[in-house]
Amino acid sequence: QGCKHAAKTGKKFSVNICDCDFYNEGLIEFIQKTIDHHLVDPKLLSLEVLESHAITQSDEIKDLILSIHKIGLEFIVDDFGVQCSNFAQTEFLPITTLKIDGSFIENIHESKNSQIIVKTIQTFAREKSLKLIAEFVCDQESYDEIKKLGIEYAQGHYLSKPVPLDDLNA
Repeated sequence: QGCKHAAKTGKKFSVNICDCDFYNEGLIEFIQKTIDHHLVDPKLLSLEVLESHAITQSDEIKDLILSIHKIGLEFIVDDFGVQCSNFAQTEFLPITTLKIDGSFIENIHESKNSQIIVKTIQTFAREKSLKLIAEFVCDQESYDEIKKLGIEYAQGHYLSKPVPLDDLNA
């Protein structure tokens, strides 16, 4: 569906992928065949992975991620800042984007602790030339605060409620 949507609209599309998906035999072939079938530019596609111990510790998964990246797909670390918060992923994997976990964003306009954590992640991302996405932006106050902190991308109900793919404007 991601390839179909990206090919139809020319807009970027992101798909969540979990650790267990990396163990599916033929994953790279499936991705390549789907891209070829829909005649989509792979640069329009991103895979969102949760930060996890398995991804950083498994040479097999690292190699698979590198192979998928060579096809042209971008990798995004989803829910960054919780779980293992392994900043080293950006050193060993072709990560281009960090999506800051919504638990730090939902009350960022009220929480000094969240502001400190997000600012730390923002400084790290800027130094590593990584894009940042703030997720769970649900109100004007949160949106204003992330903009003040220099975060360029946002996701959440404040910007748009979820809509079916078929309802998106081309």
